[in-house]
Amino acid sequence: MIGDPRGRAPDLEQPGSVAAVAVAVVLVGLAAAWGWTSAGPLGALLGALLGAAVGTVGFAVVRGRTGRDRLAEQVADLRQLPPEQSIQVLTALLESKRAGSGARLGLQDGLLGGLNRARSRADAGDLDGALSELTSLAEAHPRSPAVPAAELRLLLGREQHQARRRAAASRALTLALPGGMNRLAAELASEIELVDLRALKLSSDHWRLLATVLDRRGEIERAAHCRDAAAKGC
Repeated sequence: MIGDPRGRAPDLEQPGSVAAVAVAVVLVGLAAAWGWTSAGPLGALLGALLGAAVGTVGFAVVRGRTGRDRLAEQVADLRQLPPEQSIQVLTALLESKRAGSGARLGLQDGLLGGLNRARSRADAGDLDGALSELTSLAEAHPRSPAVPAAELRLLLGREQHQARRRAAASRALTLALPGGMNRLAAELASEIELVDLRALKLSSDHWRLLATVLDRRGEIERAAHCRDAAAKGC
């Protein structure tokens, strides 16, 4: 059927795929020539089949690596998303897989698409545009720590945005810790300056959780501060 992705030709947009096809064709030719010189027409046929089989395996490996790398560039880390949103993303991935190799992931909208757009705008030097994108995302997805985490990382080292950076860090940790996203919480608490860590606005329960997470990561000094903050009720 027209428009059916399963009927489309293999995607040869990537240089690796083109090279794999070229190598497969050469293998078929060499194997056929070797078979012909060894056993005549029957040997040529068997050689061609063997070359085709090896070339197909090589092409599949290249396509798999290319798809993995492309997905890693386009999709945010699922560990930063609340569980229900991670399930939605994984469902979209499975649906795209069933649709065939010509399908494209429909992840350019919603939370993941917004995070990717914000990152792209920041990379292009449009920090205000990136922050505006994240503000809209925070309103649409108030329970996702991925949004304030992205905002925090955009503002690292920008002293003119100190207050906003610290607010983003507090919000990201407040959302990540109760949701069991300990790895994300530990990464954020380790990335920020110690002076920023001391200025966070967290509840005593959150400080205790963060201390445990940082202890497991080997961040002894930061964990000790979190325990002190929990004891003071900061």
